Amino acid sequence: KATLEFLEEIELKTLGSEERRFKAGELWKKNGAVIMAVRRPG
Repeated sequence: KATLEFLEEIELKTLGSEERRFKAGELWKKNGAVIMAVRRPG
């Protein structure tokens, strides 16, 4: 199981022409968030 501390440190990036990088913890800093993590084989 992944801890909250581990999840909030994951670096995410946006899709599209304007790329932005941020820590996953920013998603739920002010509001709640539903997170789904999928591990791809390989």
